[in-house]
Amino acid sequence: MTTWLQKKTPYAQFTIRTLLLGVLGLCVWLAGKGRSMHFEREGRASVTSIAGDVLYDYQVEKDGTLKETAQLSVPEWMRQLLGEEFFSYTAVVFVEEIEDKHLASIGRLPKLKGLFVSRSVISSEGICSLANASCLRAIHLDRCKTNEATIAALAMVPHLENFSMKHCTITDNAVETICRNKGLRTLGLVGCDIDDKCIESLASLPALDELDVSETLISDGGIARFCGMRPGCDVRAARRRTQ
Repeated sequence: MTTWLQKKTPYAQFTIRTLLLGVLGLCVWLAGKGRSMHFEREGRASVTSIAGDVLYDYQVEKDGTLKETAQLSVPEWMRQLLGEEFFSYTAVVFVEEIEDKHLASIGRLPKLKGLFVSRSVISSEGICSLANASCLRAIHLDRCKTNEATIAALAMVPHLENFSMKHCTITDNAVETICRNKGLRTLGLVGCDIDDKCIESLASLPALDELDVSETLISDGGIARFCGMRPGCDVRAARRRTQ
């Protein structure tokens, strides 16, 4: 004769199995969250050590625009209990005069979308440390010293859509290397010593929507030639220098 307890046993086993799977899933999630929080804390500390600035994910729209008066909607006691890193991620970093070790820490930020670097010596090793930044979409360099190896490393950064070098020393060959990244949607080369030789390389970017070559050596004829090759691209070429 089947008892009530025997009838309930399969259901009880199923419930326990489901509970164990749920606990296992929670442990895996907490382990991943803990790892992300560690890298987030490390990256923030690195930026703070060089007096850099950051924008957090709740301050930035999906398209990269800044949210006005954005605040983290989490009670202070919860932030104190679990840590700021539990509820927010660093989305954009602004730094200057940095070293490769800082880029290594910044590159491990789990949700980094934008990086602005100024007045720094950028090596290929430092750029390579950004290779695992899977959310990184924008890099902007201002008055930074680079070399051919650095440019080659920049061209290999995955998922990059927006890139600019302002008043950096680069060559037309470097532009050709940059243009190997066919996912670029915006490209800025303001104040760089490039000329009409790079027009074909620039026009080869299939996804390019915006190009800023202000204060370069590119001539009016070069701009006209580019526009003829890429009529749908928005081009800015104000205050061009002449040789």
